[in-house]
Amino acid sequence: MAKLPDEIAGFPINQPLTLWGLPWVIGGLAVVYASLLLPTAASLLAGLGVALAWLAFNCHARYRSPLGVGHRLGQFVLLFALFQMLLGVGACAAGLALLDRAHLLPAASLGYLLATALALALGRRRWRQRSDRLVAGGADAEDRAWLARSGADSERFELGDPLLAGTGDPAIGRHGWLAGSLAAAVALLARVAGFDLNGIAGMLGLLFSSLMLYASWRLAEDLCRLLTLRRIEARAGRRFVNRRQAEIRALRRGFACARWLCRAEDLVAPAAAGRKRRQHI
Repeated sequence: MAKLPDEIAGFPINQPLTLWGLPWVIGGLAVVYASLLLPTAASLLAGLGVALAWLAFNCHARYRSPLGVGHRLGQFVLLFALFQMLLGVGACAAGLALLDRAHLLPAASLGYLLATALALALGRRRWRQRSDRLVAGGADAEDRAWLARSGADSERFELGDPLLAGTGDPAIGRHGWLAGSLAAAVALLARVAGFDLNGIAGMLGLLFSSLMLYASWRLAEDLCRLLTLRRIEARAGRRFVNRRQAEIRALRRGFACARWLCRAEDLVAPAAAGRKRRQHI
């Protein structure tokens, strides 16, 4: 098989260590956080469920997914849940533990999740009118440029590489670095001045959780774009096709067990597909 371009060979679906190893790391982290709220047996089951969910998603992405809008929606949900578990609930739990208020963790976790849902809802409401115009066909150039950040071409129904507001916008990164730098500086000053370091660190942990709520509100823009693409698909009765579909199929044909796990159309080489089309004609 001819050597594939680096940008194709470097696709996440071609990284076995990430595909098969990372879910177990995430599952282990889920056990740690679940043990703060649940009995040991229940936390182990929760961690196993999280790991298996990630493995199933990765396996489907590697062998069968068209890598379209549905795949990106699923990826957003899984990454957002991980993001909240590690940085949101985790920071909240650490803050309460350092403040000797660990008994408040169940109520605080529930309140944080409700606040996250509210932040997503408010963020989506901000872009709802623009989404409605795009679906109804009355969008202007600014609306189309907003949707184009998802990598989608709504005229050709092609899906390219996205530029996500949450990860592509440097504002989120700047705020994260500023929060981390502030936490380190305040903790160091507190130690030098002889203050209660645990109390200061606990307050910063809760402050960081609040920052994650702001990030959730910003990430709602990416979610709104994906849902807009789904609504456009439903209205038009057709799906967006990945712009690199031919290269992805060529990559899949070289995978182990591809004969049994990949879809039939992914296993047909372009030349063979052309001959089949000519025979039908």
